[in-house]
Parts: sequence; C-alpha cells; structure tokens
Amino acid sequence: MSAGISGDFGKLDALIGRLRRTAREVHQAAAEAAAPVVERSIAQSFASAKSPDGEPWAALRDGSGRKPLQGLAGDYVVYAFRGQVRVIFGKRYARFHQSGTRKMVARRFLPKGAARLPEGWRVGIRQSIVDRVRRLMTGGAL
Repeated sequence: MSAGISGDFGKLDALIGRLRRTAREVHQAAAEAAAPVVERSIAQSFASAKSPDGEPWAALRDGSGRKPLQGLAGDYVVYAFRGQVRVIFGKRYARFHQSGTRKMVARRFLPKGAARLPEGWRVGIRQSIVDRVRRLMTGGAL
C-alpha cells in the first residue's frame, strides 16, 4: 500500500529556501566574527616571535637579536569569504617561513591546520562565533 501527498508545496519550498539562506548567513556571520580573532592571534605570533603553539622561533643566524620575520608582520589581510576565514600575505615567500625548507627552519605564524587550533585560538574564535550567532538568532544587529 502506498500513500501519496498532494497539495500546494509553495510554502514548504519557501521555508526550505529560507533555511538554506539562514545556514549561509550563519556560516558567514561566524567567519566574520572569527576573522578579527585570527588577525589578533597572528599579530601576537609576530610580536612574541612564537608559533601559535607557543614554541619560540629560531633566532636569526646573524646574531643580531632582532625578532625574525618582522618584514612579514602586518603584511597580511584576514577576511571572511563565503563562510571561511582567509589569510593572504603580501609577500610570496611567507609560506616558506611557515613550513620551512631544507635550508630554513620553519617559523610558524599560523596553526598547522584548523583541526589543530591551539587553545588560545580555539577559545577566542569559539566565543566570538557564539556571541555573533546568538545575536543573529535573536534578531540583533551583526
């Protein structure tokens, strides 16, 4: 025995459309909330000369005592795009410092991956997202 459903599904289709738009809006709002936290966290890495995990960066070979990578400090943009946080550096060689090479030790300024966010990053990002999504869900301003 089979049963059929008939009727005007216009309202249901409209509701499905609104739910899909809301999901995109929540993703974007979360990314917009997280971006400033990511930007501050990267700046902290450069200011402290430490990786996001707290590992001190290797000293410069010239023995000058200067902090490494100061040419990259502030030379990046962090922004939300389609529900993601993106970081773009103005200097193409930034990735070699992040990952290291055969001849150069890595000096990480970004976490190794989103699945392995350090505690400080994770807590700050989570709280900013929770606050933003609560405002979104209660009809408040973003």
